[in-house]
Amino acid sequence: ITYSAISAIFNINPTTVTRVFYNILYALASQTKHFIFWPDKKTVFNTLPKAFKSNYPNCRCIIDCTEIKTEQPSTVEQRVYMYSHYKNTYTIKVLVAITPSGFISFVSKCYGGRSSDTFITNDCGFLSKLEPNDEVMADKGFPGIKVSCENVKSVLVVPPILHNRRFTEEEVLQTYSVASVRIHIERVFSRLKTYSILNKITVDLLPSTDEIIYICCVLTNLQSTYYVTRIQY
Repeated sequence: ITYSAISAIFNINPTTVTRVFYNILYALASQTKHFIFWPDKKTVFNTLPKAFKSNYPNCRCIIDCTEIKTEQPSTVEQRVYMYSHYKNTYTIKVLVAITPSGFISFVSKCYGGRSSDTFITNDCGFLSKLEPNDEVMADKGFPGIKVSCENVKSVLVVPPILHNRRFTEEEVLQTYSVASVRIHIERVFSRLKTYSILNKITVDLLPSTDEIIYICCVLTNLQSTYYVTRIQY
């Protein structure tokens, strides 16, 4: 709903609507700044779903980047930075980490759609959260962070990558095993994107996307949780 529509409904000036929106947005972001946090190992492992315990007992988090469409930016520099070849449109990207139980534990700042998953992960400060022996689950778009994870003595868990050959039976089973629990983050993204403000970010909201996405993540965390129940392979 537009500012003009709200101003008509409540019979107030559109400028007042805009001011109230931003005042509330920044107030919410400030007051909830500790709502998304990195739980300690003990907390994560004490809430580890059964689906993880047999194959991924040291899983600290599942990570992925999500893209959110935007209107066409006003400057050429912004258009180059924000154009996503994957989505074939202008987007912003954020890295999100969730615990195995589905709690959003890390949200990066926003990046242009042109930025790679590897660049965002290495740049946003996520790696500084990891501790020795932590397992980080990701998809095939994150092979470039393997060395970065090893540098902090953590383990990157991704599905096997096919190199001009067929998967072995063991690799097929490993692919299913990773996918059966990694899909958990896709469910979180589905919940996150139920907030219609993320359907398409307007140009006037671009300077405030960090706060908007953060608040949507906070609201997602406040929903009832669920656990992975898929069978392990």
